[in-house]
Amino acid sequence: MTTRRRESAPVDPDELERPDVDPVDALDQDDEDGGDEQLLRTEDLSASAKIPLFRGVKVVYLGSRPHHAPTLKGKVQVDRIGDREMKTCIPRLFKNYNFRLHDAVGDPNPRRMPRDHRIVDVRDRPYEIAEHAEHVYFFALHQAPCNCPDPKCGGGYALVIGDPDTRMAVREYVARRERARKARRAFVNATSGAQSA
Repeated sequence: MTTRRRESAPVDPDELERPDVDPVDALDQDDEDGGDEQLLRTEDLSASAKIPLFRGVKVVYLGSRPHHAPTLKGKVQVDRIGDREMKTCIPRLFKNYNFRLHDAVGDPNPRRMPRDHRIVDVRDRPYEIAEHAEHVYFFALHQAPCNCPDPKCGGGYALVIGDPDTRMAVREYVARRERARKARRAFVNATSGAQSA
């Protein structure tokens, strides 16, 4: 049996919220010409899952690199409809977080924490606002002190969240992602151990 890839047509956002076809059942459908070829769906199924947005999460860079600016996959798009804003996550785009101490001219970065902030470690440090849940998860995994070899980390971050509801939502999201990551790792270890035996 041969598999053939097909390019998927653009999908209406309303269809993403309520998929008409189960992705598992779609893999078992025959080709429309009556052949026995199995279709391989190429849609990004993660795009159908709603990625939450967090408001008011300040990510403070605590490392020592003066030109640190990591780029993470996924971007929040803002659509203005009249006087309202509608924000959606676009998984295929990228977001650049600018934690540089100075701009190209040499002026200090205007996005700095106040010098009299109640948390001593974040005083006068550069920060960026992170709304994308996967970005908040990345920064939560790499909180300071962080000595991992990942160049995006750069020494560690601190999350400053003023709203208690947002703080609780971030904790729940990070805990859920960590449980899923550990379950995947356990599954891979169990299946790779069974294959090698």
